[in-house]
Amino acid sequence: MNHKTTIGKFALDSLTIGMYENEMVAYREYIQNSTDAIDKAIKLGWLKSNEDANIKVNVCPNDRTIEIEDNGIGIEKNKAYSKLADIGNSDKDYLSDRGFRGIGRLAGTAYCDQLVFETSTKGESEKSIITWNCKKLKKLLQPGEYRDYDLEKVINECVSVEYDYEDNNKHFFKVIMHKVEEKSDLLNVSRVKEYLSQVAPLEMDVTCFYYYADLNSGIKRFMKDNNIPIEEYPVEVNGERMTKLYSTVIKNNDGKKVDDIVGINCSIITNDSCEPIAFLWYGDRKNCNSQIADSRVAGIRYRKDNIMVGNEETLSKFFTESRFNKYYIGELYILDKKIIPNARRDDFEDNDNYKILKDKFTEIAKRLTSIARNFSDMNNSYKKVEEAIKENEQIIERIEKEKLNKETKEELENKIKDNNSKIAKNSKKYGNSVSKLRDLGRKDIDNTISYGMKNDTFVSNNDRYLHKDNNEDYKNNKKKYDPLRGVSRDIVKVTRGILDILKNELKNTEYENIEAKVYDFVRKGKR
Repeated sequence: MNHKTTIGKFALDSLTIGMYENEMVAYREYIQNSTDAIDKAIKLGWLKSNEDANIKVNVCPNDRTIEIEDNGIGIEKNKAYSKLADIGNSDKDYLSDRGFRGIGRLAGTAYCDQLVFETSTKGESEKSIITWNCKKLKKLLQPGEYRDYDLEKVINECVSVEYDYEDNNKHFFKVIMHKVEEKSDLLNVSRVKEYLSQVAPLEMDVTCFYYYADLNSGIKRFMKDNNIPIEEYPVEVNGERMTKLYSTVIKNNDGKKVDDIVGINCSIITNDSCEPIAFLWYGDRKNCNSQIADSRVAGIRYRKDNIMVGNEETLSKFFTESRFNKYYIGELYILDKKIIPNARRDDFEDNDNYKILKDKFTEIAKRLTSIARNFSDMNNSYKKVEEAIKENEQIIERIEKEKLNKETKEELENKIKDNNSKIAKNSKKYGNSVSKLRDLGRKDIDNTISYGMKNDTFVSNNDRYLHKDNNEDYKNNKKKYDPLRGVSRDIVKVTRGILDILKNELKNTEYENIEAKVYDFVRKGKR
């Protein structure tokens, strides 16, 4: 059968507009290609290391222009047109290169009127300039129009090449997007920075997240000790060096601190042959009382060659309850070369190697879910104890200040008893959660309830009130039990003075916690 297979022009539409849901992936695709080119330049000795490399992104909203340039190996003149005009015909190696399908460079065609590639390699005195007329391309791809055009004819009419003088010592690749769509996020500099801080292969800012570079037990130290490549590249956006946004401080949507990262966990995930297939790190939170609100760092995320695959939700499906992934910050680096990102890079090709990783991480996620759930139980118990204590304080104050009839008084005293039962019940729940957390590896969690002294004080107050007829302390000091009773006058004076200062400087809840600890410290003679 003599038949010449024709590739329809709409295949190109599927590989551009239809390939990606988020226009920002254009940045990822071009930076991904830049890192491959830089690796090759380092291998040839043209660059000493990644620190000698540069990937510069310039976004000009007024001109509606975007430029992305690297000092990687570049492309030879006699190969430039075929490499930059052919579709899905890449000579890259999927085991070593990040981009290997030969379609990523088309990502920009959907969002601008003209896409220009300029490139030169060392030893050549000319640069190649390949131009895609994207405005015409979109016109030729309109359904129902230009029916006689196949893919080859479309490309031939939309792609041109020219050459210009260039310094023969230079090696680079530049992408220029002209007339980008006006309302596109591609022109929103802050959004571009936010996107690249999550996706690009960047370093971490050690001034914000010192656990990365800690010499004793930091992430970087662990990676070096286990021969895990540290693949970080200097990426600038409009002159500003980009870093990942991880921090030891967890903030809410209003920018207010709500928690701290108090440690990190690093581990190697191996297959059944004990071969490393992934590297995982995640942060331990001090309180872990809710999901992390900042979507830029929330959730453990996939990375392959230090480029994010998927988003903050991709790994959530492995948790018993998906919401618990966002209780953590962390990254799962893929080390197995045969675990390959799919074409969209929103997950991985579903092969046997990936299945092993999924099974292994599912077990890890179960443990992380258990930790998060026990923190949730612990925090809920704490809240209920606090509420019961506060209500009892108010009830006692009312009984002491108001003239109440016998029936009302008995009703309030019964409420105190009920609250004391709640305090005891939830204190026990708190202790159980703490014990489970310690069994799960959170040895930093204190078995003593952080508000335990406070509970003892107020439960004692409540009991003293309920048994006031037989309680000499209560009779002698009806208004309030003095936690410093029996302490020398000088120490009491200093303690009260310190507490007065703290009361003026701290919020009520913070002050109450510290007040209780100070009383406990003084009463136990820990001076």
